[in-house]
Amino acid sequence: MTGQLEEEKMQVYVRLGIRLLYKGVRSRIEGARARSLLKSMSIKQGIKFDDPASVAEIPAFIVFHNLDMNEVRDPLGSFKTFNEFFYRRLKEDARPVEKPEDPRRVVSCADSRFMAFENINEATRLWIKGREFSVAKLLGETYKDEVADYNGGSLVIFRLAPQVS
Repeated sequence: MTGQLEEEKMQVYVRLGIRLLYKGVRSRIEGARARSLLKSMSIKQGIKFDDPASVAEIPAFIVFHNLDMNEVRDPLGSFKTFNEFFYRRLKEDARPVEKPEDPRRVVSCADSRFMAFENINEATRLWIKGREFSVAKLLGETYKDEVADYNGGSLVIFRLAPQVS
């Protein structure tokens, strides 16, 4: 029992660490060292959640995020790893789109949290995956000539994450 409790505590620390690195902190953890740490933590969690033993974490995840399992297409016992469960398919009628013909609506096909900015320049205060955000960084060298086309535009960021109800 003590080993399991220690494992659960460690998961909380790992999650908090990843969250801090993704969002940044006032002390501004920056540079190659932060990216290296974030990458290392992400790889370790990915490997852990690809292990068949990770299915043991699914029930607590369902409870914590209050997931509606009636929406899930495949039976709970069919998932061989936590990662398989995480990218589970939903039943076709699970989440109908209201007014699909309305071009002013935006639909996310994944469980996500989003942030909306009326002006893209407001988003430059954000850190995404341990890096400060800018349109130029997002588009990269390949599309550097198109950066100006987005000045003054709106931006919505969808981050893969189930919602806690």
